[in-house]
Amino acid sequence: MGNAATGTLVGRLTAGVALVGALAFLTQALVLHFWLSPLFDELGNETAAHATTIATALAAAAPADRSALARRLSDERVQVGITPPWGPTLNLDEHGPGSPEDGHRNGPDGPQPAVSSLMGSPGNGPLEGLQRELQRRLGSDAVVRHGPGPAGMRTLLVGLSVDGQRWWISFSNQLPRPALFETLLAWLGVLSALVFVALLLSARYVARPIQRLADEIASQRAPLKPIAEHGRGSDELRSLAASFNSLVRVVEAGRQTRQNLLAGLSHDLRTPLARLRLRAETQCEPAVGDALIADLGSLERIVDQFLAYVQLERAEGVGRDAPLARTVEDVVRRHVEHGEPVEAQIAPLDWLMPDLAVQRLVGNLVDNALAYGRAPVRVELVEHEGGALLRVLDHGHGMSATEFELAQQPFVRLSPARSGEGHCGLGLAIVAEIVRQWGGELRLAPSGATTGIEATIPRR
Repeated sequence: MGNAATGTLVGRLTAGVALVGALAFLTQALVLHFWLSPLFDELGNETAAHATTIATALAAAAPADRSALARRLSDERVQVGITPPWGPTLNLDEHGPGSPEDGHRNGPDGPQPAVSSLMGSPGNGPLEGLQRELQRRLGSDAVVRHGPGPAGMRTLLVGLSVDGQRWWISFSNQLPRPALFETLLAWLGVLSALVFVALLLSARYVARPIQRLADEIASQRAPLKPIAEHGRGSDELRSLAASFNSLVRVVEAGRQTRQNLLAGLSHDLRTPLARLRLRAETQCEPAVGDALIADLGSLERIVDQFLAYVQLERAEGVGRDAPLARTVEDVVRRHVEHGEPVEAQIAPLDWLMPDLAVQRLVGNLVDNALAYGRAPVRVELVEHEGGALLRVLDHGHGMSATEFELAQQPFVRLSPARSGEGHCGLGLAIVAEIVRQWGGELRLAPSGATTGIEATIPRR
């Protein structure tokens, strides 16, 4: 599996199940091997003893009586003869396993054909082991082969020398053509596959509720909301959901405290500021009064930003619906009337958007461009992917992606030197909150020699 798969909980569970399945298959194969080995050893002992007994009986009989004795010793499973039983069925091959290099095995009565194993090459599992064990027990002069007999029965063929003459003894059983070991190994593979599939489905079953919980948390947008704790299916998931809800409550309490503080501070400052402005206008010398009024303007701007941010978080004070293009033109016109170098290229987009929110969006972007960038400032509004794209550009150096992310946080000032000019670090935070509530995207917008910020505005 790739890194992407094993990096997820489902991927790791799947890899673990695959490893456990492979180890289980290997363990069962080893157990099967050690279980079958004693069975084949016992079969080898019995076959060697049976063959030795038949050879001894043939040797004790008169040569003329041996053929009749062989017929009496034969039955459905054991056949004794001077030639290999069912010769055409047992393929006689000059180069059978264990035959000498010249292709024949020399017996007392001359070259004898070697019977080949029809199971394949030497080392063919327990049957080959049985063949070698019989060869060891019966001596080097014996010929031991295995292959198919009549009706698909497995046949073990033993050739023994009796008074210089080769006698053949075939031992047959009722096993079907697939050997016992092969059959058991096939069933073991099927069983292992079924176990693996069951384990895999179990792993998916365990991981699916975790994935659903992760998706539910990931789909949350600020402000965070509690998630259901019941019906999660396990104590661990219910505990995790409860911990998340506890965190949400802590964050929400902090947000409410901040909102109350900012709202109360803003309202409490408005009346003293209004009195100070009146006194500066009526009781101070013109030069002193103008300076005081400028400072009071900076304070009033900060108070307005506080109120705007609180209203946005509470989804209050977004204004009345008005045509988008007209509201943007009004903001640009006010800046131009104040003698500020702002130009615009605005497409005639007439769908309705809350005017106060649009004014705050455009106004804060233009104010930031004038304060931190380099004139002239250009405002563009174009149709984009079924919605609108608002772009505010200037000729300054812009900001890095890290600075852009940081500037969207409330009360963060990238230029502390401007803190006395009515900047409190809420301008871009207000813009980001407006765009987030609309379901749009706020991003840097480099364009040739200009830099700036652009916001996508989905059509409502």
